[in-house]
Amino acid sequence: MKTAMKIKAVLAVLVAAGASFASTAAQAALLPPVVLGDTGTLRVTTYAPGTSVGTATVLNPYGSPAFPTVTNLPGGNGWVLTFNPSPDFFASANNFGGGKTTEMDGKLDLQLTSTVAFKATVSVYESGIFSKTGNGTVDVSGGFLVSEADHGVPAEQKGGPLAGEIYTPPGGPAPSAGNTAGTWKSETLQIGGFAGNYFSYKISLDNTLLAEALGSQTPGTASIAKKLFSIVITTDGSSGQPNTPEPASLGVLAIGSLALLARRRKA
Repeated sequence: MKTAMKIKAVLAVLVAAGASFASTAAQAALLPPVVLGDTGTLRVTTYAPGTSVGTATVLNPYGSPAFPTVTNLPGGNGWVLTFNPSPDFFASANNFGGGKTTEMDGKLDLQLTSTVAFKATVSVYESGIFSKTGNGTVDVSGGFLVSEADHGVPAEQKGGPLAGEIYTPPGGPAPSAGNTAGTWKSETLQIGGFAGNYFSYKISLDNTLLAEALGSQTPGTASIAKKLFSIVITTDGSSGQPNTPEPASLGVLAIGSLALLARRRKA
């Protein structure tokens, strides 16, 4: 009888402790993100006469210091960080005078801290618009690293490349068919699998937009811009969903603006 009472008492303590932990987890809040770096480099290579390479610094391509906007996921299992990319997160090229390759590289570093330690799963969502004619091509590449930041030397860190991008409309017509333009988005990249629970995490991301139009008898142009970018952090291993519109809703007017900007910038 006494043994049964002791077991019930132990169970009651465990249940109370579990309820307390669940309550604490439910009250977890993300403190304001700390921006450690928001830098950009524009690299332009021209091919006539000869080959010439020029670089320029782009200030705050991800939109700092007034970013990101933090919102709670509907299920309460994480947060969405919504960024406002700069209009300079853009690359354009044409093949006049031998051709051109333009790469716009954005580097982002930030630290996130929660009031409760958890195993983070981090997902990146990004999208934008593009336009190309003739032999013009566009591309998106990059990768990111997530490290626990509770310790001076991280006990765990995970990383990987950004997934391939999807273009709508996909592919494009033959050069003689003229212009093709639409929206693009990167396939969701998710990093998780941390063994420990941590209060702080550092996210480092390197993202490059490329526009290229090489020498050809047919005029060619290429332009690509990042318009939407968000990071989703969850506490339960799910990918979550950003509170941003689908790329298709960016509209035809945005494409027209991109084409106009490309004409203004061409050499």
